[in-house]
Amino acid sequence: MLWLLVLFSSICLLLSAVVHISTFFGIDPNAETSIFWLLHLFVFIAIIGGAYFVDQAVDGDKHKHHLVIKSSPAWLKYLTGAFFVYGIFNFTVFLALSEGTPDYDGARYSLQDHGNFIREITEQEFHQAQALVARGFSGHWMLFYSLALLLLIGAYRYHRAKGTNIGA
Repeated sequence: MLWLLVLFSSICLLLSAVVHISTFFGIDPNAETSIFWLLHLFVFIAIIGGAYFVDQAVDGDKHKHHLVIKSSPAWLKYLTGAFFVYGIFNFTVFLALSEGTPDYDGARYSLQDHGNFIREITEQEFHQAQALVARGFSGHWMLFYSLALLLLIGAYRYHRAKGTNIGA
């Protein structure tokens, strides 16, 4: 089960990066398919799975997350740290660039703020705004999937170092 979650989290991290990078090339992932929004829900499976295996690996120690993170590979710690810093930067840029939530009511494209009309926009502006929203979310997804991998692989390595096996 642990390795299935590692594979799941790895694939979701890769897909999140694809969604994120595509938005820099003017692609609105939502225009192609809205299935990528499942990545938003899948984060919970990855993180809860990571927390579960941390509990399995380190039973009864209040510093269990620190022990597991210490057992994780250095490259994964750096990657997760980089996604953390990038996530803050990306969110700040998102807030600065976002004028509102893009909306299409079947007749016109507009920007909304909590359901209140801001202004009418073109279809191209609508897709740009949609891409910006996808970029904002996918920046966070990359962080959380990387964190899930950090916890899962760290839990496995910690438990293996103790001479036992979890989640085989």
